Amino acid sequence: GVDMTLPPHRTRLLASALALGLMASAPAVSVAAGGDAKSAKRFAKKVKKAYKAQRWDDAISAFRLAHEIDPQPKFLFNIARCLAKNDDLAGAVEEMERYVEDETDEDERADGEDELRILRKRLTDTYTKLVADTMPPGAAVVLKTEEREIADTSPMDRWIPAGAWTMTVSLPGYATYTEQVVARPGENVSLDVTLETAA
Repeated sequence: GVDMTLPPHRTRLLASALALGLMASAPAVSVAAGGDAKSAKRFAKKVKKAYKAQRWDDAISAFRLAHEIDPQPKFLFNIARCLAKNDDLAGAVEEMERYVEDETDEDERADGEDELRILRKRLTDTYTKLVADTMPPGAAVVLKTEEREIADTSPMDRWIPAGAWTMTVSLPGYATYTEQVVARPGENVSLDVTLETAA
């Protein structure tokens, strides 16, 4: 696998992430003062390899850390792109919204708005908005299909991919509750679950 271990000097990651050039308008940026150019270049190659190999979690982690070091909007754009490729359209929309809000260049912001419209359309065409409340609140909610698993805590309010899901709700001291949930694209599903005290 790709070794994503960061070099000792965290600022090297900033130069590495910028060097990827995943965003067409990303300018060339030199390594931060005190960094090791050779180490930064090696790390950039590893992250780029992860991106090409569709190791989206690794690429997302690198861009998030880069944004933490230097909060440039382009990192949010790259995070959104990676999330979309990782089939997390809801997360991609959220990050692209942040990008559009933070970007000050009019042309770049316009491109981001176009991307955002596309992502929102894909989201509503393929995802379902699920709202699940439990009494008492704070229960663990797990949704499963043969290919996916989503874990959350009630009250739950999130987009999920359309499909047939098995929802399990559990809370210490209460009987586990299970229900089949059919999520259809573009629809809203609202569920209220009252847990029974365990025998």
